Amino acid sequence: MPLCRLILALPFLLFFLRVDAQNFIANSSFQDLNVCSELDAPCSPSAWKTTSPHLMMYGAEKNGNYYARLTVFNSSIEGVRKYMQTRLLCPLQKDQVYILSLRLKPEKVFMSSFGVHFSPVPVYSNNDLLVRVRPTVDLTPHYKKVPYNLRSEWFTISTEFRATGDEKFLILGNFQDDSEQERTYLAKPRNFTDYEYHFDDVELRPKTAQQPCRISEKIRQQLYSQTERHPQKKFPVFSEDEPGVIAVIPAEDVDTLRLGNVYFEFDSDRINSEGKRKLDSLFRNMIREDIDSIRICGHTDSMGPRDYNINLSMRRAEAINGVLEGNGLSSYVTGVKGYGDLMPVAENTSDAGRKKNRRVEVIIYYRSDRE
Repeated sequence: MPLCRLILALPFLLFFLRVDAQNFIANSSFQDLNVCSELDAPCSPSAWKTTSPHLMMYGAEKNGNYYARLTVFNSSIEGVRKYMQTRLLCPLQKDQVYILSLRLKPEKVFMSSFGVHFSPVPVYSNNDLLVRVRPTVDLTPHYKKVPYNLRSEWFTISTEFRATGDEKFLILGNFQDDSEQERTYLAKPRNFTDYEYHFDDVELRPKTAQQPCRISEKIRQQLYSQTERHPQKKFPVFSEDEPGVIAVIPAEDVDTLRLGNVYFEFDSDRINSEGKRKLDSLFRNMIREDIDSIRICGHTDSMGPRDYNINLSMRRAEAINGVLEGNGLSSYVTGVKGYGDLMPVAENTSDAGRKKNRRVEVIIYYRSDRE
C-alpha cells in the first residue's frame, strides 16, 4: 500500500481498534467510589446500584484494589440474595456477539450458581431476596472447570453470547433456587450466615468492530451523577431520559439503633455491665408483633490492620446478637455482619469522627401492616 494511502487509512484502523476494545461497563473495576447523599460517606461504587433498598457491600485489598461483594445464599434463611446492576454505556446490537468477562472469588463456599442477566429495564424489589428470572448468561459450566485448588482464590471467567437487541441493563448475582445449588464449603458452615462471592473487573466488549456509540459518555455522566444508593421513588433511576423505567418500591418502615463504643470494654467484644443492663432494658421492651426482621452490622474506625478491624466488628456484632437471643429475639435476626472500617459515617481524621465510626447498628425492619 502506498505511504499516502496508509496514512489516510490509519485513523480508520485506529478507530475500529478503539471501538473493538470498548468496554460497555462503567466503573468496571469499582475503583471510583460514590459518596451517597443519604450517608455523607462512601457507600457504593459509582455507576452501580443494588436491586433492593439495602446497603451495597464492597471491600478493599491491602494494595488498595476495590471489589464488590454479593450474598449468594444464607445458611439458615431460604432465598436470601444480593444483586448489583448498572446501565450499559451502549445498547447492544441484535445478533452481534459480545465477550463478557469478570473476576470472581468465593468467600467460604464454592457454588455452581452465579449468572448475569441482561434486561431492557432495571430490576428492583423491597428486600434482599431471590430474583426469579433465568440469567441470560449462566456461568455454571465455567465454574465446574475451575480446579479445586483454585476455588478459594480469584479466578477469571470469560464467555461469549449473542445479543437480542433488548439489553440495556446488566444484573449480577445468584438466580438459582437454594434447592438447586451445588455447594462446597471452604470453611466450617455456620447458621444464619450470609455467604458471599467477591467480584471485580466486569467487562463487556463487542467481539467485532461496531459503529460508534455516541451516547456512551452521556450515559457515563448520568451514572456517575447518581448519589442516592437506591431511590425509593417512582421516577427514572438511571437517567432522566428513560420515562419507561421506574422504581416500584414501597417505602420501608425501618429503625436503626446505633450502639456506640461505650457499650464495650476497650478493644474488646465483651459488653460491659452498664451496657448489658441498658441493652437488656431496650430489647426486653420491644413490641415483638411489629417486627419483621433484624440485621446486625458491626463497624470500627480505621486505626489498626483491616483484617483485625473486620474480625473485631464481627465479634461485637455477634455479642449484640447474643443479647438479642437472651431476650427472645433471635428468631427475627436474618443477618450478622462485620464491616470493619469499610462503611464510615464520619471522617477518621479526628477523635470525634473515629468515635462515631466505632459502633454496632441494629437495623429493625417492621411489618408493613403494623398500626
